[in-house]
Amino acid sequence: MECRKEAKRRYYEGALPGFDPATRYIREGDWTCAPVPPAVADRKVEITGPVERKIIINALNSGAQVFMVTMAADFEDDGLSPSWEKLVRGQVNLEDAVDGTFTFDDKARNRVCMLNDQIAKLSVRPRGWHLPEAHILIDGEPAAGCLVDFGLYFYHNYAAFRRIHEKMAVIERGSIRATVLIETLPVVFQMNEILYELRDHSVGMNCGRWDYIFSYAKTFQAHPARLLRDRIQVSMTQHFMKSYSDLLIWTCHNCGVHAMAWLTGTGSVPLYNLMEDAATAEISRVQNWQWLKFRVELDGDGLGVKVNNDLFGKVVEEEMARIGREVGKDKFKMGMYREACRIFTGQRTAPALDDFLTLNAYNNIDIYHPVGSSSL
Repeated sequence: MECRKEAKRRYYEGALPGFDPATRYIREGDWTCAPVPPAVADRKVEITGPVERKIIINALNSGAQVFMVTMAADFEDDGLSPSWEKLVRGQVNLEDAVDGTFTFDDKARNRVCMLNDQIAKLSVRPRGWHLPEAHILIDGEPAAGCLVDFGLYFYHNYAAFRRIHEKMAVIERGSIRATVLIETLPVVFQMNEILYELRDHSVGMNCGRWDYIFSYAKTFQAHPARLLRDRIQVSMTQHFMKSYSDLLIWTCHNCGVHAMAWLTGTGSVPLYNLMEDAATAEISRVQNWQWLKFRVELDGDGLGVKVNNDLFGKVVEEEMARIGREVGKDKFKMGMYREACRIFTGQRTAPALDDFLTLNAYNNIDIYHPVGSSSL
């Protein structure tokens, strides 16, 4: 973590990410990852979604080869707001799916949905390393959300544990396989190193447009020469995005594992028939901060107008008023729209950006520590 902080400081001062000379022997070495297991050899169609019961059964029955269910509420796949109730209920849903006893009572259509004979392979994405789980304390500090997600899922669903409860089961090396999400700019220069460390456990790497754009903008937040246009105009055909994708594909194929990419952004917040997620909010936050800091000049209808605090405040007021009209007075009053606005706009004049918007948002989730409960 200290190395990451130091790297962040250097990028802020003008340095660029790059390959580490100390690990050149890995990048140029003659090695490959362990063969991909037959069960996940075909991943031509892989879909993702949250741990909601209806979505899980529809995804498993969809005909896709793999369904990646996400516990994440971080960079991209904002499939789940990580309240404790939702997380625990999600683990129950996953256990039912692994058991094959999964059903869904569709009251709207007056029917009970069941799993087909042939279903997608289930893959689980835990939360990111940066997200805490405040309901479980270790030495008085919140546990890492990703370890909680993985530990609960693995303990309750790994076949050996389900058969042998009295003693620790032997876990054969390579029996746990993982796909690594490559969604930040600095880590693009460390893909070989990651696959080398996980060479007995990796089945591939995954790239995602929105997360990478967010990371690019955040890494170069203090670089006026590297400002991006509106995120909608940043596509995979642009040079820096294509280079990222091409390098990931080459690296994975050179090491004998799958290279995965999305057809589109994913998430679970429908907005104008689009799926908005935390990554798109993060991109917008960073870009607004940059445009304000460097007084960017608008084009199009606003040609010649420079972004400043007055313009920013005016647009925010207009958008909040529009949202209020669209959702209605009662829903707007009951919702967290103003708090979301406060979190989103709170850093607009800060000298540097917080790492993640979701860490501030997590503080608004109710945390329960019953009297008499214990911590680790």
